[in-house]
Amino acid sequence: MEPDQSRDYGQIQTDWSGCSGPQEIGELSLTVVATEIACWACEEMVRDEPDANGYIRCGHCGLAFRPSLPAPRERYDQDYFDQYSGGSYTELEPYRRHEARVRLKLIPRSRLEGNRLLEIGSAAGYFLDEAGRAGWRAVGVEPSGEVARYAREELGVEVRTGFAEDVNLDQFSPDVVCAWHVIEHIPDPSGILVSIRKALANPGCLLIEVPNGASLRAQCEGDEWVPLEPDVHVAQWTPPAMRTLLERAGFSRVETETVPFVTYIASRMRRAPRRVLLAIRQRRWLSDPHPSGNELIRAIAWKAD
Repeated sequence: MEPDQSRDYGQIQTDWSGCSGPQEIGELSLTVVATEIACWACEEMVRDEPDANGYIRCGHCGLAFRPSLPAPRERYDQDYFDQYSGGSYTELEPYRRHEARVRLKLIPRSRLEGNRLLEIGSAAGYFLDEAGRAGWRAVGVEPSGEVARYAREELGVEVRTGFAEDVNLDQFSPDVVCAWHVIEHIPDPSGILVSIRKALANPGCLLIEVPNGASLRAQCEGDEWVPLEPDVHVAQWTPPAMRTLLERAGFSRVETETVPFVTYIASRMRRAPRRVLLAIRQRRWLSDPHPSGNELIRAIAWKAD
């Protein structure tokens, strides 16, 4: 039978989101198949059914990701750093420097042949400055022009303004690349990780730190979990997902561990007195040995030829 040309079929609109299986509309019977999307970490197909925060969770590796709402580039300005630091970002300089010195100790320097360090998302440059004092030839890449300018003018460190995916990383040929709390901001980060691996010297390694979306506290607190931040974190990583992502990007000898999230929580305490920050840092009971109890994932991955 020929369709009725007088009828405007373009006016028929139906929302099939969240529907699957047989559906009936009047005399019309259809079978609706739920759409699927590839997981950013393991590439398994996942049903496109986001939760209240917009995350889609992979049942294979546990990654929760937001493909429909990547963080806009213009978000990362001075206001962003102040908002997520609980005040002025630079007010916490002593604490940031302590954190930087702790992180520098994580680099397996004895296994590297050179001293070139590249930091992705270098913020105000405190880690770069401490790295320089420790003998590293350190360069940073930072999308926020305001904090990058602060790093150059106030600290005298070398920072290129821009997003990592827009910068030719090969020009740096670093021995080590550090990405502290960056990967959770990047939609489908496999591409940038491949670029980092190719840019690395050999031997060379990548160090990553992200919130642990599989931690016990994350599961218990749900929407109230401090590091969730769905407005800016486009993914909530788990140790298996991070390991799979790095291996898929071509890295070898991938190692992951989970550690307490003391530094993250302290940095977000609005104008916390110095004695409070010190007390938090010294509370040994926060070092929960249970792998799901720690709220940070740290990973180190080596370049493979």
